[in-house]
Amino acid sequence: MATVILDVICGGLINLSIKNIYVIVMQFTFFTMSVVTSPTPAAMDSCERFNVDNGMFVSEHSPVSIGVKGTYQCNPGFILNGTAERVCTISNEWSGQPAQCIEPPGENEME
Repeated sequence: MATVILDVICGGLINLSIKNIYVIVMQFTFFTMSVVTSPTPAAMDSCERFNVDNGMFVSEHSPVSIGVKGTYQCNPGFILNGTAERVCTISNEWSGQPAQCIEPPGENEME
């Protein structure tokens, strides 16, 4: 996204007549133009999305900007090992430590 700023410096009208035969009318405007660019939403401060084995990490908003909360959700048959919620920090990293979706203890022993 870009914002264009147009500053008019001066302008005027010139009437020139040569021996009453030719009449030249000129209008002029001098201006400066500045282009100010701002980052697109994708380039703004944000935390990276990531995949979770046997589950997913869901955020409140997209893109994930500073202050947005995210929550781990495990697939059926798996439990969460770690903290369920993390927050996108000012350093563009998720708070806390990554959690994992694991099989409950003893699941493999029953087979």
